[in-house]
Amino acid sequence: MKAKHYLRRFPIVPLFALCCLTLLWLPGTASAQYSSEQTISLSSFRPNATAEASRYRLRDGDVIMLTQEARSTIAPDMVEVVLNTASGVTWWKEIKLTIATRLGPDDYQVDKRITIQARSTQDRRHGPTLPLIFNIRRMESAYGGIVFSKAKFLGEHKEVYFLSAFDLLSGNMGGKRLTFTWQVD
Repeated sequence: MKAKHYLRRFPIVPLFALCCLTLLWLPGTASAQYSSEQTISLSSFRPNATAEASRYRLRDGDVIMLTQEARSTIAPDMVEVVLNTASGVTWWKEIKLTIATRLGPDDYQVDKRITIQARSTQDRRHGPTLPLIFNIRRMESAYGGIVFSKAKFLGEHKEVYFLSAFDLLSGNMGGKRLTFTWQVD
């Protein structure tokens, strides 16, 4: 009698475990606010190919060059962001736009983030990716920013850097196309 009772409930256990794992892996949300080590600024990026790369090595050993291009086709409150990788950088890389979770008018929860758009490169696909286009003022008011992610040990995808929309706004990036070229990983 006990064995039959156990067998009837056994299929529920794997189903429950599967549901719990699914909740942990839901796409589109990041689990925490970014630490001070993950937060980077515009000055963290290599400004051009002649700048000494070692001066712009980020916490995880990466060097990312930022090229700014003012374009008359981009409104002053809009920004285009593009990702490229150097020919020697073949592991998965991603940039994505995230905002804080909105709780109400002018009320946001910054430790739960929502992904708006994302672009990635991998293997021989070095970019340029299709641009991520966003309103810089709206993004800043929603505590948004750009998250840089990469494949780590065993190909696990990890968020490694966060560039806030406030930093982009204060750096007068509106009306520009920003090309991030991941040169070293």
